[in-house]
Amino acid sequence: MVIPALICGVIFTSFGSINTQEVNSKIPYGYPVVRETATIGSGFGERIHPVTGEKRVHTGIDFVNKDNKEVFSTADGKVIKAEFGENGEGNYVIVEHSDEYTTFYSHLNKFTVKQGDIVVKGQVIGFIGKTGMATSEHLHYEIRKNGQAISPDEYLR
Repeated sequence: MVIPALICGVIFTSFGSINTQEVNSKIPYGYPVVRETATIGSGFGERIHPVTGEKRVHTGIDFVNKDNKEVFSTADGKVIKAEFGENGEGNYVIVEHSDEYTTFYSHLNKFTVKQGDIVVKGQVIGFIGKTGMATSEHLHYEIRKNGQAISPDEYLR
């Protein structure tokens, strides 16, 4: 039994160890806004859209706060879009964190990053606003896993 244990030790040592801090920095955990000053205006799931009146799935969480409060990246990554959207999202930023995760931040008053920028967790990427199809100042925040919007609830720690 000593030989298999030694072989395993050699194999694991040869490939190095996984840097869990690096992996965790690519998973979007935490609030994209200052938690103490923001409230949740609308959660993830089915709802009546406040502008169109249609029943549809809300693919993120809306954080209500005063205009111009900071919006933070929730993980390390690369900005793949930072622009004004024509489909109601207003000013928005998409950050790619890994092959698995992206985050989407919309209705921003303005953004402080551009496509291609590398961002770190906690970096200011924009400011809460009321651009696009919005009835009040807020941040619409989504986490997309493998291209599909998922509930951010379990990631807000």
